[in-house]
Amino acid sequence: MAYVKGHGLRGNVQRAIDYIVNEAKTRNGSLVSWSSMSGASPSTMGIQWDIRKAIVEQKDYRKKSDIVGYHFEQSFAPGEIDEITAHRIGQEFAERLTNGAFDYVIATHVDRGHIHNHIIVNPINNTNDRLWNIYWKKDLKKFRETSDTLCRENGLSVIENPSLQDKTYYEWMISQRGHTEKEIVMKTIDDLVEKVLDYSQFKTCLQNLGYSVEDDLTEERPEKFQFTANRKLFQKETEEFFFFRIPYKKEMMQIPKSQVEWLNENRTAKVTLNDTVYALYDKEGLYLREAELYEIKQSWEEKGKKQRKGLRIKPPGYDKFIRCERLNVQGKGYSLDDVINRINSNDIIVVEDEIMEILSGNDPNAKDRFYDRLNIKERWKESGIYKSAKQERYYQWKTKTVMTRYNDIAYQRYIEEEKLNIEEYRKDKKELIHELNECSTDLKKAENTYRMIQEKSLLGQLEITDEELEKFVQDTIAPLQKVRLNLKSEIHSLDKRIKDIEEREKRKNITPTKDAL
Repeated sequence: MAYVKGHGLRGNVQRAIDYIVNEAKTRNGSLVSWSSMSGASPSTMGIQWDIRKAIVEQKDYRKKSDIVGYHFEQSFAPGEIDEITAHRIGQEFAERLTNGAFDYVIATHVDRGHIHNHIIVNPINNTNDRLWNIYWKKDLKKFRETSDTLCRENGLSVIENPSLQDKTYYEWMISQRGHTEKEIVMKTIDDLVEKVLDYSQFKTCLQNLGYSVEDDLTEERPEKFQFTANRKLFQKETEEFFFFRIPYKKEMMQIPKSQVEWLNENRTAKVTLNDTVYALYDKEGLYLREAELYEIKQSWEEKGKKQRKGLRIKPPGYDKFIRCERLNVQGKGYSLDDVINRINSNDIIVVEDEIMEILSGNDPNAKDRFYDRLNIKERWKESGIYKSAKQERYYQWKTKTVMTRYNDIAYQRYIEEEKLNIEEYRKDKKELIHELNECSTDLKKAENTYRMIQEKSLLGQLEITDEELEKFVQDTIAPLQKVRLNLKSEIHSLDKRIKDIEEREKRKNITPTKDAL
């Protein structure tokens, strides 16, 4: 069974090709194939596509389009197919899609839990230079039928009644919105509590993945701790131990009598803890677990407060903490106590390699792989990329400011052209160069943001529609490109005028020689 999806690419198509042919994902490049009229390899194919696209558009403006490629993804069910067969089916699928008329690159990725093909196609026809216009709502169904036909020919299963298998429209719409901060935190906690040995490892994993963690727990492990306990917390005693209930909890802790001193006519117990761990019991006296000294210390230090702050987690790129004690889904608890209890009851003895890599903190791509494995997708308008860019308001304001300044200089020079001297020209040129540098910096930031959005979208970590991408380009990159072009033109004009004046001044100051006379 194979599932097909696709979208149009805008911006730098070579960057998209470089991503899919990554050797780490394609068995050192052995699972990469391509078809190119010019014979170009994937390392330069995207550049040649851009050049050819520019030539075609120059010949016929009606063929101008911001689509630089079409990206298809063909995903197979886990365990149903080997990588060689998957790559061969991908090649056949690409040939049937393009009918031999369009260049393409295909790469089979084996770095996830399921094998999948990435196919990037040049939208310009090799024979007649026509653009391939895809209408996704109508054509995607045909593409999937083609893929299903190939699956049947190769003995693979297909979704016979997709309408019965699909989600409802509401479920689909919700899934396309991406995960909220709370959902990201819950999915992360659910995964880690099943794979770490203790809370310390859990917290380190979160921090190395880019999460911010607040829990009011000190990282230091005290060697000794003293506190006083009211007689009301005393539960029972045996020959060697006293049992005290932990404040605001139903658990009892077992304390050796040698560590307890009774004061105020036995109304208050002064307790000195100097052991590493202490046994905890329920109210019936049945053993529950062991608690480290720092956990006990935190419980008694909080006994005078009405409510503990508990565990608070902020996902990467977000600006607020999630109070985990308020999260509860299908009976799962996410408070600090719940997390510690879930970790203590997971029966883990050996930590998986992936968790060890996260704990090492040496892998810059750990977060991306973690998000990919858990299928975590950030909401576009709540993601760190969107918030940090602040593109619409910022770039519109910046474009207006630069254009106003440019128009002022142009108008001033127009009305005083005959009076303007060379020093004023130089001053204007200097100001325009400053504006050009600022505009170039802003444009570079916008282009970097666009590349980051495309990468997140390719990795499946960010849901964004073609319309939202188009709006981003039109509201940010296109205005800045226009401003930069105008500024360059004006600077060139000023520079030429300055050089003309300087040449005239040189000729004026030349002293005639005897020969010339």
